[in-house]
Amino acid sequence: MIIKRKRNAKLENDVHYQVLNEYEIEMSYIEEYKPPTINTGMEAEEEKEHHLKSIIIEGTGKIPIPIVKKGRKLDLKEYKRPNSYIHWSEDCENRIILDQDDKKFIKQNGIPEKKFYELLKVNDFKTFQEQHDYIIMDHVINYIEKRRTKVLNIESLEDFYICFRKRIIKPPKKSRRTEENVINRLKRMWIEFNTLHNLYNCHLKRCELEKELLKTNNEIFSLVNDARSIKRISRRFFKKKEKVKEFLFYKSCNNLEELYTNHAKLKKLKDVISNPLNKLSGLELEREARALEELYLKNNKQ
Repeated sequence: MIIKRKRNAKLENDVHYQVLNEYEIEMSYIEEYKPPTINTGMEAEEEKEHHLKSIIIEGTGKIPIPIVKKGRKLDLKEYKRPNSYIHWSEDCENRIILDQDDKKFIKQNGIPEKKFYELLKVNDFKTFQEQHDYIIMDHVINYIEKRRTKVLNIESLEDFYICFRKRIIKPPKKSRRTEENVINRLKRMWIEFNTLHNLYNCHLKRCELEKELLKTNNEIFSLVNDARSIKRISRRFFKKKEKVKEFLFYKSCNNLEELYTNHAKLKKLKDVISNPLNKLSGLELEREARALEELYLKNNKQ
């Protein structure tokens, strides 16, 4: 077995490939395997390194060696998955946040922070000085007035969250092929959504029909369980009917002559033929035919 390296080998569905596990491969095959020579893009003379060999033999010159320096060890910690990627923080205090310039100004003039916040709220410094008997320097008043000026002139509340960068979507270059692909995808999506809509409507109709059927079944069972309806149904279906005697003329007449002479029997026979109460079966019709034959034969013999 010789392991060969195949580059860009395409797997086909019709061909059977041999798949081996790691423990099935012998170490001798791996040791015998020689990787193919890869062209590095260097010339043959550069690969032999003639210039370095000449420097080593002559003992003149210096071989360029990279300088190794100790790098700063960074505190690399193991990655731990956070419980949530959203970190909530409490709201800021409803007051002006002091920056570095404010803190520097407070230290230079010896003003406490609480007093500085109170001065920021003052609108008229003359009345404030008269009421509290407190003298404020002019440079402090000028600094506070500048500090209270508006930095941002926000006309509307649309640009309130300035910390989020505006997403700019560059539209891709359109071509006929991309437009056709988009149209085909939209058509396919429309067909799929339309089929889903139709299936939903069919299922809805089915559920409504099942609901109506269940309602009718409940009504039928409620009617059947009623005592009056049970009596009415039993009378209608289980009432005994009077049996009507069948008139068979071959049993009443012995011969055809008796039939001719007896007009009542003949009339009765006509009524039975024109308005039969019960239809005769096949056996009874055969009996009628045989009786007529016998009567006919008797008359001929006489």
